[in-house]
Amino acid sequence: MQRVGLGGLVVLLAGCPYVSRGELEAQLDRADEDGDGVSVGDGDCADDEPNAFPGNEEVPYDGIDNDCVGGDLVDVDGDGHDIDTDCDDNDASVFPAAVDEPYDGVNADCREGHDYDQDGDGYLVAGADPDEVAAYEAVWGTGTTPVLGTGDCNDLNRQVYPGAPDDVWYDGVDTDCDGADDYDADGDGVPLADDCLDQADASEPDADPAEVYPGADDILYDGIDADCARDNDFDGDGDGWVASGYTEAFDDYATRLGIPNPRSYDDCDDADATVHPEALELLDGVNQDCGGGGLPGDGDALALYEGGLSWSGARQLRAAAVDGLYVAGALADDWNGVSDAAVLLGFAAPYAFEGLPDQPLEIHQQPGEALDEAFQLAVDADTLHVLTVDARDFGTTSTHALQYEVDAEALVSVDDTRFSFAGGSSEVLGGDIAFGDDERFVWSCRDQALQVSELPAQVSAVAQLTETAVACAASPDDPTVALVCTDTACTWWGYTPGLLAPVGPTPLDGELAWSLRTHGSLLVAITNDAVRVEGAESFVAYDGEAIAADVVVDGGVAYALVATASGGLELHHGKVGAILEVVDLLPAGVVSDVALSIDARGLMVLAVVDDAVQWGFYGR
Repeated sequence: MQRVGLGGLVVLLAGCPYVSRGELEAQLDRADEDGDGVSVGDGDCADDEPNAFPGNEEVPYDGIDNDCVGGDLVDVDGDGHDIDTDCDDNDASVFPAAVDEPYDGVNADCREGHDYDQDGDGYLVAGADPDEVAAYEAVWGTGTTPVLGTGDCNDLNRQVYPGAPDDVWYDGVDTDCDGADDYDADGDGVPLADDCLDQADASEPDADPAEVYPGADDILYDGIDADCARDNDFDGDGDGWVASGYTEAFDDYATRLGIPNPRSYDDCDDADATVHPEALELLDGVNQDCGGGGLPGDGDALALYEGGLSWSGARQLRAAAVDGLYVAGALADDWNGVSDAAVLLGFAAPYAFEGLPDQPLEIHQQPGEALDEAFQLAVDADTLHVLTVDARDFGTTSTHALQYEVDAEALVSVDDTRFSFAGGSSEVLGGDIAFGDDERFVWSCRDQALQVSELPAQVSAVAQLTETAVACAASPDDPTVALVCTDTACTWWGYTPGLLAPVGPTPLDGELAWSLRTHGSLLVAITNDAVRVEGAESFVAYDGEAIAADVVVDGGVAYALVATASGGLELHHGKVGAILEVVDLLPAGVVSDVALSIDARGLMVLAVVDDAVQWGFYGR
């Protein structure tokens, strides 16, 4: 037996020829035990595996190093991640922690989520194409979170998905994905910043918030500010007056919404801003002042007020309009505790509601002696002239002629002239003032005398009458002529310096007059059966018995205020010479005197009612 040693391995060869070490290794290199045609010497890395030899095609994931280049292929795409972690080993851009673009149909980062549900709330993103979603799920599956629906409006917020509960308004998040403006809770299309009622609120208990927004149709008188104007729902015409019958409803409405207090209540026509209880009444048959404080009538009735002033024995009522100021004047036995007063009331603006006049009161008096019946107001340019003529003891007559101008809506005295005539008497029955070019003519009559004084020269003349004068007044056409009426005749008298004498034709168509007054260019005479007007235009202003009357004409329209013998007070108006419309003013008392004043703004109506001066205004 022969013993052979091979690197520590002892081989006993019995009956075999000797093989050297080199020969043996050569034999081993030529070995191909797996029959794959590649010997160990040719590089077969696994001669017991026929599918493993150099040049063979590598089959990934079979656990065999088919091409003998370093093990089985478990990272086909070469992205560094084997099949155990790589969800797509054929795409080098797909591997754990790769940047995954959402909604591209590729699960690039191999996560367990859904490419169309980034926040994992179970709702696929709004707008996803169903075909693309189906294709994705066919390849990648749906992930570990069940798909509950689609339409997620914020796929990065797990709290936001269709139907999510408790969507808080005004936080800027559409939590339930209903598409509504988060700042428009009532869905009326107007956001909270511009909407006065976006959710139910106690301030509007009967309102549907969706029907309340700027520009909405606002139904009057329902107590709902539908258009958010925060105006008076009970003042349809916007005149500041609450419609009649809605006092309590308005008060509740105003309290809830903080609406400012109205001017007042009881608007009788809430569709016309010119109609309310303090409106200026117009002579048009419409009830602008809602009945003049409750007075009945045909719509032109006028309430008269006395402003809380105290009068006794008011008489010789006169009126004028000068430089934007309405002026009322009267004599009184007592006015607010002042005896024997001549009182002026100034009104800076026409109004038809109760209140004191705007102008402070001017009082002219002769202490201790009653004023006679000579009192007149007249206007020349922008100057108001006031005249009183009084009988005095010792056979004299005292004349007081004053002038006023208007400054800051107030009367300001600019002249005060007093003078006396000899031949006074116990009573002066009338007085008037007329204007020439540069002079004034003061007329007065007393008992059986007529006298005139020319101012500023104070040149005078006196004429004795055969009968006691009843009334006298200057001619509206000629300041040097005056009309004097007695119980039996009316006569024109003319003045030349130092002389008075009868002149001219028979006045008043031969009728007798027991009351005369001038008003601008008009002479107003009360005869036994009519109120006659002479001057620029002659007409009968009232056909009936009157106890007092005044007439003004403006723009071809005549206004005649008449205290009737039956105790009524009537305002006649219309075109000069036409039949005049009549308004019954229904005073609450006995009327003894009247006066009118007019300017472009309105007509002031004055009356002595139960010895007190009352006033009211008609607008124009």
